[in-house]
Amino acid sequence: MSFIEKALSLICNYALPLETALSSPLPSLAVGAFMDSCFSKAIIKPFCAVEDLSIDSAENSEFCSFNDFFTREPKAGLRPVDMDPNSLVSPCDAMLSVCSIGMDRVFQIKGISYSISDLLGTSEFDGEFLGGTFLLFRLRPCDYHRFIYFDKGKQLMQARIGKRYHSVHPASTSLLPVYRENVREFSILDTENFGKAIQVEIGAMFVGRITNHKACCSFERGDEKGYFEFGGSSVALMLKKGAVVLDGNVVFGGSEYFVKRGQKIGSKLPLSGL
Repeated sequence: MSFIEKALSLICNYALPLETALSSPLPSLAVGAFMDSCFSKAIIKPFCAVEDLSIDSAENSEFCSFNDFFTREPKAGLRPVDMDPNSLVSPCDAMLSVCSIGMDRVFQIKGISYSISDLLGTSEFDGEFLGGTFLLFRLRPCDYHRFIYFDKGKQLMQARIGKRYHSVHPASTSLLPVYRENVREFSILDTENFGKAIQVEIGAMFVGRITNHKACCSFERGDEKGYFEFGGSSVALMLKKGAVVLDGNVVFGGSEYFVKRGQKIGSKLPLSGL
């Protein structure tokens, strides 16, 4: 566990009133403004030392601010995308956990029950994902914070909801309804190999901005969809029932495990399996 994660864990476990105060928009906007400034460059080297990161793994090694560093792109070839159309790939570097979407449209994240409408702020899509698969990718401060499209297709719509910026550290998500309250953007995707899907980018404490490049567009597998600025963050992916069979090391309801952007995590089911 990194230094930043330990600090967030202490806040969440022993000072929930402080966590609640820090989760309001103003602190995140203030921190974001500082992280955009040239003064924040002084934090880069200490951050790399604490997180055991090497700047040499980034495409560029000169940064004008901490956010410029935080949204760094890995060197070419460091995150290859599995281009097999039958492969489901991770949209980002993250700690992955998976659960089923129950027939009552409810799934659990760290012991707290959520519904599809909780996550999206609308019940419009409830009936389409019953019995489907819910994948949660939790990005840590040390991870690359750029995310991609996991398949070829079209983006049909995009919406932004939520008001707060709770930490997405497990200590917080087990106590607070983080994914009902945090600022988030969701996209409806019509994918070529996995059918209709919903991808949700979820902000977190001190993440003042979620940047998605386009609202409605066609995209190719591996195209960059967007990025998060400073802080831990999460990407949620919902697939319909019968769309995918996950790899054997992906355990439903099990512990988180690390995946890389573009890494294969499952396979398309043949038509006979739908």
